Amino acid sequence: MSKIPHVYVAKSPLHGKGLFAKKKLRKGTVLGEIEGKPTTKDGTYVLWLSKKKGLRITNDFRFINHGKPANCALYGDEVVVLKTVRPDEELLHDYGW
Repeated sequence: MSKIPHVYVAKSPLHGKGLFAKKKLRKGTVLGEIEGKPTTKDGTYVLWLSKKKGLRITNDFRFINHGKPANCALYGDEVVVLKTVRPDEELLHDYGW
């Protein structure tokens, strides 16, 4: 069970596990903050902040899959909903590639 309110982790039709909305989420909703450990090594669940600095995400936000169009984004260390998300809809972030 996710410690992040309003979301849950489940099998994704896109890739492995994904993060899904428990309820309708309105545009602008702040879902919470990413948590992680600094790293310089690539790997699963690493969010690259620069070419040499990464953050190995340790909370359930690590399960947000890449997708276009994205319905959530990272602003600083907060995950924010970009457009209204329906209940049970997968949260997607554009990784920029």
